[in-house]
Amino acid sequence: MLDAGKLVQLHQLAFTTSTPGLTAEILAGDSPDGPFDAVVGTSQIVGGRGDFTIAGGRHRYYVIWITRFGDSFRNAHIDEVSAN
Repeated sequence: MLDAGKLVQLHQLAFTTSTPGLTAEILAGDSPDGPFDAVVGTSQIVGGRGDFTIAGGRHRYYVIWITRFGDSFRNAHIDEVSAN
């Protein structure tokens, strides 16, 4: 979970991973306890870097929701995140 510190409209969210092949989407909400029911970045398979276009209004909390690990992995690592 990423805390923007206040309500913000993100346009892009990117992350790198050392466990490529994972599938992720970006969810958002306005409380640290959820719910995170706004899908603001559509699901995609991520190689070494995932680049998500963010839509859906202003939120404070953003979650990188991993829905599937890469074929060769039993876990996932998010190494670095950037957003604007």
